[in-house]
Amino acid sequence: MRASKNLAVTAAFASVLLSFSINSIITRYLVSGSLVGPFPLTIIRFSSGLVTLWLVSGKMSGKVKRTRAGRRDVSGAFFLGAYAFAISFGYNYIPAAAGALVFYSMVVLTMSSYSVVGEGEKVSVPLVAGLLLGVIGIVTMTFGGIGSVSSLGVALMAVTGTAWGLYSVYGKSSESYFGYTYNSFLYFGLANVFLVLLVTALQGTRQWTAIALPNLALALYMGMVSTALSYVIWNGVLKRVSASQGGLTQLLVPIITSIMGVVLLSEEVTFGLVAGGSLILLGIYVNGSRRTGPRAPQAST
Repeated sequence: MRASKNLAVTAAFASVLLSFSINSIITRYLVSGSLVGPFPLTIIRFSSGLVTLWLVSGKMSGKVKRTRAGRRDVSGAFFLGAYAFAISFGYNYIPAAAGALVFYSMVVLTMSSYSVVGEGEKVSVPLVAGLLLGVIGIVTMTFGGIGSVSSLGVALMAVTGTAWGLYSVYGKSSESYFGYTYNSFLYFGLANVFLVLLVTALQGTRQWTAIALPNLALALYMGMVSTALSYVIWNGVLKRVSASQGGLTQLLVPIITSIMGVVLLSEEVTFGLVAGGSLILLGIYVNGSRRTGPRAPQAST
């Protein structure tokens, strides 16, 4: 029974990480090619995601349900919005490889810090070693692109990683993972109504009418499948692992994204990619081999 549950968690992680990589590829392709602007891409992605979650809650009411929104959902929506806009605009100012470095390094640091401070996880040698190997792996894999990084791009991707890490840990401690996902999308969607009206009044409708149907289809796929559905799975599987493990496992995303970039975007295979990927895998193995548990209580004086 335990083996089957572990297999289910592993399969869920694999599907989520693949979806996250797909999101990176689609966003990079659409934004860097000026096929869809960062603002409309974000709105389309998360509006279609909200519709998908609403449909899922109606069709699967016996298995998932919407819950009454609370303060945690509002905070989640804020972090979700910060992540969503920062990553869309960030890819305008930073290469994909360097962006992955900043993004996922901040995710790991944010979620691991929460795991120690918020969950009382022991600071152990495997934890620190795993994190260091993972971060060094990403640095090795993307070092060649550091020279062309802009300060604005670094800042936006740092916001992206921090916001995603905080959104994830808030979801981990929520009562209902589906309710948290739905409510955070709902609040973010309501805020987007006002943003759309404001931005359209200032910039006109050209940013919407200029989107070609194939590019719109990619944005809708990203929102409905690789965003909405994968976020539900992600928030659910996080309840079965520590925050630091969830953060470190995401370091696989740059590897998957790089491989997809080679296949789909004809990007170059480099020694840094191979060496960095190996270090990331080693870091995940070291981190996963440790025993997790709360910190020992300090003796009172």
